[in-house]
Amino acid sequence: MPSEILINVMKRMGVRDVTNFAKTNKRHCEIFKENQITLMTNVLLDQPEFESILYIYTLGKIDFTHAMMYPRNIYFNPHREDGKIIHFTRFPVSFYEGKLICPRKIEFELRDLSAIWNMVKAVDWWVEEYPRLRWHQNPEDSRCLKASEEVRLRKAISTWWLFADCFHNQWARYPYLPKLWQTDDRLHHIRRLSTIEIRELDSLWAIIEATICRDVCTDMGPDVSSNCIRPVLWSVDSVLLIVTFQEYNMPWGYYEGRSNNIVRTLMKMNPGSLKTILEKRPRTNQLGIMQMARGLQQHLSADQEVLSAAINTVLQERLLLQCYSIDELPFSGILDEEVYVGGDESFRTDAWPTGNPPLSKQEIAMYPPEPTLPVPYGDDAHEC
Repeated sequence: MPSEILINVMKRMGVRDVTNFAKTNKRHCEIFKENQITLMTNVLLDQPEFESILYIYTLGKIDFTHAMMYPRNIYFNPHREDGKIIHFTRFPVSFYEGKLICPRKIEFELRDLSAIWNMVKAVDWWVEEYPRLRWHQNPEDSRCLKASEEVRLRKAISTWWLFADCFHNQWARYPYLPKLWQTDDRLHHIRRLSTIEIRELDSLWAIIEATICRDVCTDMGPDVSSNCIRPVLWSVDSVLLIVTFQEYNMPWGYYEGRSNNIVRTLMKMNPGSLKTILEKRPRTNQLGIMQMARGLQQHLSADQEVLSAAINTVLQERLLLQCYSIDELPFSGILDEEVYVGGDESFRTDAWPTGNPPLSKQEIAMYPPEPTLPVPYGDDAHEC
């Protein structure tokens, strides 16, 4: 097959598929290396999560605090003869609340492009694994995701990754849970989403919780003859995820009442780190997994995840702004059959681009103050 045709075929593949295709034989590998920059940039630019991944990779102190998603002009100079530069993001100088906003200029090198490539490859892995996780209880119903479902999933994964790296890792840590109407960086990312997008993220988050409990925080004991079944349930509106455990197959810390804390501690990991844990889990015992988790996640046992609290807080804000015209916000999930199909399209367009609620200080003051609650302490399964 001519090289030109192979190059065009690879341009239409995903990151993970291109990587695997290049490994199939020596000729494919040589073609990929000879056209590496062209192929990588074309494939990456086609991914719906690409811009979010760029923000994650270029996070810096300037993004904290109260300057989330600070604009960047990111470009790559392939040093071509024609002198053309590849621009990934372009923002003009602007004014915001009386301040001059000058976008950061960031020039990528090939190693940066390769790092972004590997991050998107991790997203590809989650897309491939999602059917197994979603239909774990009914594998006969499992199927590949449709194109529309994959787009929703990729966007939800990139939001999870951005939140995890910002607030579950090294950049920003808060001792208290977020409150309604506060100017809070943790709420910023969620408020920028529409209600439907938040629901899709919430649907993914429930599956991640069930997966960690079932596939990471559960050991197989020696007594395989027991028939005692104990169900553990997770529900997100109309989606009910049921995880059953036999007596010999209980979550870590179950009898001490610690299992939920352990799971929510491990939920702080970003998609890349959790992928590593899930891949290593079948061959690694509890001690090895937790040592690995501590190495991948800074301050693992300091606290638990706060993405759940951020999602619930913003959903409550959206509901309050409906002025009691509805009792609950519509559910929407990743799969096409779970997508909201109601007549009110405002739930698809009600994102707050600034990351702040569309209320004045006087309007916010009319709501009763909420109690200040600490972020729960983490649990790294020590002595379980």
